[in-house]
Amino acid sequence: MKAIGIIAAMEEEMSAVKAKMTHIKTMSIYEKTFFTGFLSGKQCVLVECGIGKVNAARTTQLIIDHFSLICIINVGSAGALNYNLDYLDIVISTACVQFDFDLTVFGRKQGELPELGCYLTADTSLVSLMEKAIRLTDSKHRIFSGIIATGDQFINDPEIKQTMHEQFHAECDEMEGAAVAQVCTLCHLPFVIIRSITDKPNSKEKVDFYEYLDEASARCACFLEQAAILISTE
Repeated sequence: MKAIGIIAAMEEEMSAVKAKMTHIKTMSIYEKTFFTGFLSGKQCVLVECGIGKVNAARTTQLIIDHFSLICIINVGSAGALNYNLDYLDIVISTACVQFDFDLTVFGRKQGELPELGCYLTADTSLVSLMEKAIRLTDSKHRIFSGIIATGDQFINDPEIKQTMHEQFHAECDEMEGAAVAQVCTLCHLPFVIIRSITDKPNSKEKVDFYEYLDEASARCACFLEQAAILISTE
């Protein structure tokens, strides 16, 4: 029986999911701790990747290499690019793009990866399943599906966010999702990226992120618990 792989960027996000797990065991691989156990009776592997694309890609390859997985779900927080998004709204990835990947000097588009293109497409069945799981556990906040933009920058400038929204048609931006997506795509493993909005475009003097992080993490853990019920690991 294969396991559900769950990758969180930060300790707060990872701990909220871990609190829902049972029969937890740990495995250390290159000083990275992986938690194996059960979530809603399904085998799962949980790990905190750390912030940024390199950490995310490294951790994704490690979990794929050392565990038998049915899919990977990457959960975390994001900043709104779409001005219609509000705090704690949820974005499910239809695709991801690395907004800071730039080979335009060679005639490629901004974000275009050689041989992979600009957009890394999430598994459509996982997207539908996650939307169902979220609706079953959260009737208060809105759910969006769309493109998630990833880069090694925390963007808080409203003008830059507006430009990114227009250029990539992305709903939100964060720092890990497209790296997870790229490794999963290359390894032919289904994936989906889930983000809860914790900050919105505003003046450069104000960062909202930590005001909503704990609540966003707790809610992600709740709908992952429901999603595990719906995912077949046979």
